[in-house]
Amino acid sequence: MKKEYNIKDQASAIRHFIEQMDIEMIDAFLDAKNTYQDMEKEKFLSKLERVFQSFRNFSDTFLLPHQGRCNNCYNDKVGYTFVGNFSFNYISIIVDSEKGTINDMFECSSFMNDNQSLKLNKKVYIDDFFIDFLSSKRK
Repeated sequence: MKKEYNIKDQASAIRHFIEQMDIEMIDAFLDAKNTYQDMEKEKFLSKLERVFQSFRNFSDTFLLPHQGRCNNCYNDKVGYTFVGNFSFNYISIIVDSEKGTINDMFECSSFMNDNQSLKLNKKVYIDDFFIDFLSSKRK
């Protein structure tokens, strides 16, 4: 059976394939010349796959997207909090795009969702730097 997708541009494709935790299709749509979260594409994808595996380990089969924006460093850059359908673990990613073409993707520690009443559990991170940085702030 052939899958059909309602994809209008690169940004909507990436959102869709993050929801599906489909790293191969994300790889196909991202430009190898760009960096993502200041990493080469392959390194970023490797870390993103590790995030997807973390969701799967908690029995999540897909991620639910909730739109929002950065509330600090990248004021008003739009992105999504992707929430596990079973665990309610989540990750917030800014998808920096122009006219549907992605320039960058990165985690946001100051992300504010449009829906303030989301049920969220544990935050999952792409880069260990965020975990180390946030842990040091709590000490």
